[in-house]
This record gives sequence, C-alpha cells and structure tokens, in this order.
Amino acid sequence: MLFKLAGVPELAKKTGSHESKPMSELRRYYRRSRIPEDKFCELVRYFAQDLSATEVASLTGVTRKSVTTIFLKLRRRIAEQCERSSPLFNLRLNQKEEYSCVRCICGRCRSKSSHRSPVFGVLADSGKVFTAPMPDCQKPFLRAMVRGRVSEKDMPFNGWHGYDALVDAEYAKPFIVNKQVDEPKVNRFRADGIENFWGFAKARLEKFYGVPNRTFYLHLKETEWRFNLSHYDLYGELLKLMEKHPL
Repeated sequence: MLFKLAGVPELAKKTGSHESKPMSELRRYYRRSRIPEDKFCELVRYFAQDLSATEVASLTGVTRKSVTTIFLKLRRRIAEQCERSSPLFNLRLNQKEEYSCVRCICGRCRSKSSHRSPVFGVLADSGKVFTAPMPDCQKPFLRAMVRGRVSEKDMPFNGWHGYDALVDAEYAKPFIVNKQVDEPKVNRFRADGIENFWGFAKARLEKFYGVPNRTFYLHLKETEWRFNLSHYDLYGELLKLMEKHPL
C-alpha cells in the first residue's frame, strides 16, 4: 500500500524541485555527475574563454581537481570531434603514400602518445587547418628536415609531401611544403594560414607554462578546434557537442 505525504507535490511545484524533472533533462551534458547542471555550464563557459583550471576553480568554488578532470574530458570530446571532421583521419587518405608518415614503421609506437617532443603534419583546406601527430619512429628524419639539417631531396621516404606543412613543437617556424603544382599565390595564402595557426598555438600553449607530451595531442586538437571556429560562439558549440556526445 502506497502513502503520499500531504503537501509534497505542491512544495515541489512551488520551489521548482529538480525531483519533478526527468534525469535525462538534468544531465544532458555530464551524466552521472554530482555537479548541478547550471554550475557545470558555468565551467564550460569559462573553458570556452580559455581560462586555466586554477582560475576557474577560484571563480566557481569547485575544487581544482574536479575542474581539471572535467576539462580533460572536454578536450577528449573536442579531439574526437576534430577527428570526425578531419580529412587526415579518413582511412582512404591515410592509405595514400604521400600521407604515410602518420603511420608507424617500427610497429612499437602507440597512437597519439609520444615520449619525444611532438612533431605533426598540417593540412590547410577551405580556410581551416587539420593536424596529425607523427609517430616517434618518424620524428628524427622529419625534425631534421624541419630544422634545415637535411634537404628534402635527402629524405629517406616521401610520406610527408602530401601535407602543407610539418611542425616541430620545439622549433619556432613550421616547414612549409612547396607544392609546385599550385600557383605561387595559393602557396603563399596556405603558408600564411599555417603560420597564423602555429603563432596562435604557441601563444595558447605558453599560457599553460608547458604541456606534457602525454596530453599534447589533446591540447593540439583543442587549438585546432578553437582556430577553425574562431568566428563562432565556442560556448554554444561546446553545448551542442556535449548534447550529442555527453561526457
């Protein structure tokens, strides 16, 4: 036999208690979370403004550890979204010889993780940039070419020439791939866009006083995402992303 407490439905109606709402509506973005959704949206807004976890913890009262955990999950969702929209992660494109330097040649390198300073390829397309990390076994040759120690003609493989640029994270300038089939104006426009991206990326990463290699990939994809959506409302784009792919 069920019993109802007198006045409970009326109280819930007056106070707008969350108990009257379905759980799916309460946790649209971050499921199985103890943080209220309005507080979580506040964290997302500060993340969109590119504030550090320490700054956000001070502004919101949420512990720094919790903010760091949420920000890490946000970056993973952003990286996944970048991969879905990137032509560099297209299977048929990756199988082409000119893009083969994204593949490991020794069979021991783990995907998206590195023990050495990062090197990555950049492809410019329709005003956007797309990045792909290089495995450790490819880096010595690519890094030498980026820094001018090895000529393009002396490279032992040609898997880099499909990209528009190669970037060594510890070197000031990107290596712009000269594509003779394109017009000089097209090459210059592409080079300017890549240099603008790398300048934007360096300015962002310097704010964090260095990024560990284990999380560099996530920060790189976040920078790619911010650069490509610089004319959009990033906060709104994040909410759309998480509504479709909750944390």
